[in-house]
Amino acid sequence: MGIIERVKQQLPMQDVLKHYGYEIQGAGMILCRQTGEDKPSCHINDNGTFCCYSCSAHGDVIDFIAHEEDCDSKTAVKKAIRMAGISSKDTDFDVEEIKRKIAERDVEKEEMESRLKDVIAHNREVAKRFCEEARDNIVNTSYFLNRGLTNETQRRFNLGYNERTKSVVIPYNRSMTYFITRSTEEKKFFKPRSKFRITSDGKYDYDHTQGILGKEPVWNGGVLSLEGKTVWVCESPIDAMSLAQYGLNACAVGGTNAESKFDKYDFKAHVVFAFDSDEPGRTHAEAWAKKYNQFWFVPPGEYKDWNEMIVKDKPLFEKVVEMMKIASSNIERVRNAEKKEAEHREVPQ
Repeated sequence: MGIIERVKQQLPMQDVLKHYGYEIQGAGMILCRQTGEDKPSCHINDNGTFCCYSCSAHGDVIDFIAHEEDCDSKTAVKKAIRMAGISSKDTDFDVEEIKRKIAERDVEKEEMESRLKDVIAHNREVAKRFCEEARDNIVNTSYFLNRGLTNETQRRFNLGYNERTKSVVIPYNRSMTYFITRSTEEKKFFKPRSKFRITSDGKYDYDHTQGILGKEPVWNGGVLSLEGKTVWVCESPIDAMSLAQYGLNACAVGGTNAESKFDKYDFKAHVVFAFDSDEPGRTHAEAWAKKYNQFWFVPPGEYKDWNEMIVKDKPLFEKVVEMMKIASSNIERVRNAEKKEAEHREVPQ
């Protein structure tokens, strides 16, 4: 028996999960620490393999270790051998065998990742068509109007409505290759861990139980590349839309625990973390501002988030937004001046 097969036989996935402090929740799901989500998105299969519907990671115990440790296959095999309690004295393999097995796994992994990219590309193309059809149905719901968003804002961000599920559709970018849906009947959000299908009437729909669209991006994340401009980073897309409707550059990270997602952006804008005003929102806004050397500001008064303010006290919201615009101009003036001064000092005299 080869070392790879022996490791997989002697090292159950349950032991690996316990080693890294994971707890399996309902239906064999665990949280994905790479994406920083607050809901389980990684499925542990009965055969000891895993598949994450958010970050696309998948494979056996060795792949899981490589994913968790952010290391290559060779390092993951060594760690797996130690976890399995296999010593060099009782092994029936040599170094060349390990190298050969790792090479075989790497080739297989590359092939799987190539196929996975093709699947994601296909799903994203269908996602665009799904979002376009949902956008055409936006007239059949007053949900966004009730949340203070104008028809112009709904068109600007390609918002839609799915009649079958009674849910609104929120695309994450202009290309509409990623989206979330929210039930209009209860406060439930759904992410597209799904395979698309065509319904009997020729419409596009999806099944939440299988398939993927890739990693969840920052909603309207393109504004982070606006060099020298101020961007207000919210928790939820509807809060960012509320600010954008009144002329502010805004995006949304999807929650205060999505720091790893934000880390992937090489943002050139000046950022104000405008999270919710509850304790987690305030705490994380301050912490993120300190980490990235940026700024933070949360909704004032009794309002939990920006959309709640625009719905319950529109005049106050408009006054606060005007103050935020002034703050944006001041941030840009000071930070841009600091940048020019730093560049001047770096120029050889």
